[in-house]
Amino acid sequence: MLKSILILFQPNDEGSAVLKVAINLTKKLKAHLNVIYAHRFTPSSLQDPHGEMRRFLDDQTYQSLLKKRDAHIDEEKIEAHDLFKRIIEELGIQEVENPSIETVPSVSWDHFNSNEHDALFAQGGLNDLIVLGYGSDSLEDFNRRTIELALFNSHRPVLIAPSKANGTAGENIMIGWNRSAQSCVALSTALPILQTAKNIEIFSIDTGAKQGPSVQEAVQYLAFRGVKSVLHEVPRTPPHVGEIILDRAKEINADLLVMGAYSHNRVREMILGGVTQHILDHAELPVMMVR
Repeated sequence: MLKSILILFQPNDEGSAVLKVAINLTKKLKAHLNVIYAHRFTPSSLQDPHGEMRRFLDDQTYQSLLKKRDAHIDEEKIEAHDLFKRIIEELGIQEVENPSIETVPSVSWDHFNSNEHDALFAQGGLNDLIVLGYGSDSLEDFNRRTIELALFNSHRPVLIAPSKANGTAGENIMIGWNRSAQSCVALSTALPILQTAKNIEIFSIDTGAKQGPSVQEAVQYLAFRGVKSVLHEVPRTPPHVGEIILDRAKEINADLLVMGAYSHNRVREMILGGVTQHILDHAELPVMMVR
């Protein structure tokens, strides 16, 4: 079940687009959306996490800087909440303080007094799906790290919506299939979304792999659960696998790509694999990744 969804919201054009995707999906699933605003950073001149500036400033100057920082944070928080209010009113979803099965679909607002990574550690684990934005060049490394933390630390499926997202996801779905355990988990995890879709294609690139369920068996898996899908299998050709997947998604006008998330273990740190990273970097549609 996907009944509790978490989104880390930022008050900008990208954040607005991602929030609209999350709200529309919440309404489709009759779920509750937990909207959390957490600071990504403050201006560099105001950062002093260990109090090191205090050694070089008199108390009055230091306290003045802290007040300036706090005022900036409060201003951003008000801006974020005002934008959130406008979007939920535009999309017609109710805000509730104590969500229940009787109040869904619904949203709630919370402000986390730390950064997004701390918010993920604190809140990610008890939500069924995490929604994140991706695509801001100036924050590319931060966004990538946030996605990695959500996938590998919270152990929850993550829906990544690019800044170009048009607000919808889940009507015309493409599933990336490669016979792996990650593909199987992605298929079963996305089932609540698949059950509400109009069109579903399971797309497979024939790499010669013999282990794991075939694409035909994936179609049968969904059919047994009352979900109709079609398969499309192509031979592997010279372009990057990620490029082939995204070209097919564009060809069929998919509004959501569902796939397993693949990783490499580098010095005990999980980082995204090549195909996964390529899709993140170039996708123009929301992508649901499951580890």
